[in-house]
Amino acid sequence: MLTTKTGLYTPSQTEKRFADSACLVAMLLACIIAMVGCGEQHANQPNVAPIRNDNPIGQPPSGKPRIFENSLGMRFSVVPGTDVLVSLWETRVEDYSRFIKATGHSAPDWRGRNWRNPGFFQELNHPAVCIGYDDAFQFCAWLTDYERAEGIIGQADQYRLPTDYEWSRALGAPEQPSEKLLTPKQREETGIFREAKQNPNSMTAQAGIQVIEKYYLWGWDYDRLDGNFWGQETKDWNNALPSYSDNYTDTAPVGSFKALETGIHDLNGNVWEWCSDQVLEEGVAILRGGSFKTYSEEELQAVYRAPVYKDARREDVGFRCVLERRSDVDLNRSQPFASQKLDSANDLERRAQNGDLGALERLACMYLVGQGVPKDFERALKWFNEAAKRESVVAFNNLGAMHANGWGVPQSHEQAFAFYRKSAQRNDPVGLFNLGLAYDKGWGGASDKKKAFEYYLRSAEEGDADGQYATGQRYYSSQEFNNAQQWFARAAAQNHLYAQNNLGTMLVNGIGGITDPQQGYKWWLIASRQGHQDAVKACEMIAATLSTSDRAEAEAEASVFLKRGLAPVHTP
Repeated sequence: MLTTKTGLYTPSQTEKRFADSACLVAMLLACIIAMVGCGEQHANQPNVAPIRNDNPIGQPPSGKPRIFENSLGMRFSVVPGTDVLVSLWETRVEDYSRFIKATGHSAPDWRGRNWRNPGFFQELNHPAVCIGYDDAFQFCAWLTDYERAEGIIGQADQYRLPTDYEWSRALGAPEQPSEKLLTPKQREETGIFREAKQNPNSMTAQAGIQVIEKYYLWGWDYDRLDGNFWGQETKDWNNALPSYSDNYTDTAPVGSFKALETGIHDLNGNVWEWCSDQVLEEGVAILRGGSFKTYSEEELQAVYRAPVYKDARREDVGFRCVLERRSDVDLNRSQPFASQKLDSANDLERRAQNGDLGALERLACMYLVGQGVPKDFERALKWFNEAAKRESVVAFNNLGAMHANGWGVPQSHEQAFAFYRKSAQRNDPVGLFNLGLAYDKGWGGASDKKKAFEYYLRSAEEGDADGQYATGQRYYSSQEFNNAQQWFARAAAQNHLYAQNNLGTMLVNGIGGITDPQQGYKWWLIASRQGHQDAVKACEMIAATLSTSDRAEAEAEASVFLKRGLAPVHTP
């Protein structure tokens, strides 16, 4: 069955093959595993590199303190009650890419995603995501060393992550007596910014803090939501904020929303931001601010802190810098808010002509998908071919997609096969999957299922969720159910919806040696809340067979998983 889909980072053609229903008769209900296999999610979609457009950054309100603009074009403002200048927006893809280029810094992928390919399209003026705590720390250290050497900041000045206290001051939240003496956890537990019953013996009273009414990221009134949150624009999750839409299903360009009274943008939503404070558990730090995945009233409150492991490089986690002043160097030598615009297609073309691989990839993707410029397959082909000469796997995968679909070139599965093979030869997980798909369909000649499985398995081992799903499907077809369950579980952990549905069915039915209706319900619930209709029906039928405590525990685990904010993979 062929289903056409449109949009960036979604399949334009997905082949869904369903298993014989007789194989999967449920013990408690009649359902089948949705054996969706080997969809062309990779092969037929642009593997889009981050680009940017010509949109100017938003300006802060007039009458605010003079703005310092550093060597990267990052802008900082003094925040009352602190000794630091705080960045007006989150660190952008453009800023982070400069750091990577200068240092060669690398970090492991997070469930098959990274800052270059977080699972959705980004421009250079979007916030960098998939950033771990240590990655952010290294960025600040590099920028400090560079600007000290250039004389832009003083030798005693330094860039770093904000403390939890500084972050609250940047938000404009009311400062309470003795608040500096508390830890982030104590600030949250005492309910500094939310309603609570005052207890004379409580930590709140002892610290001299008067509990006040709820305070949200944008102010006092909950109904005046303003920011990039999980609103009705998503259209695929019943947990979305009711009666609110912000027009961004993923990250938004920094400065897209109105600044707070402090002149600072995006503390409310877009991406979670690291704070430098340590918590009691080793390897854990604090995130503040919510993200485009945030939908609960609790997480929208200014008091909310999320303790997260420092290596959690999620696609909704980024960071913001502060500049700590310890010298008398004049930072106002450059004019505030100089009239600057982000790179245009002409800027990228100039850099591309000079051999800048990132510019080549971004420029080609701009023309391929019509981002900031009219869609132009001929120009996309030209720049992808130039990038391919420099061994770009982004170019190989996109050239394969162009030939497979006949985008600006005569349709040729043989040419698509050749480009996917080049990508796979460089062990690119997407290229490995695409080559497996090409062998599956016989694009390089006769269909070769053995070869297809070999490349699906290699893609799976490299962490690609679709590769893991396809591998699970093949093992299931050959009745190697233990192996099938293991690979479905790996894909499910990366939020692959069909893998979650299949894993739920196997666990409920005991297919694969493990019978666990409670865990099966959990995976069905996770898939159903993200729009998988078969899982919705399965949940309705299995829920009544579980005890109240088992059902509640499974639902709690599902909520914890969904709060991690992983982008759905292979969405139905």
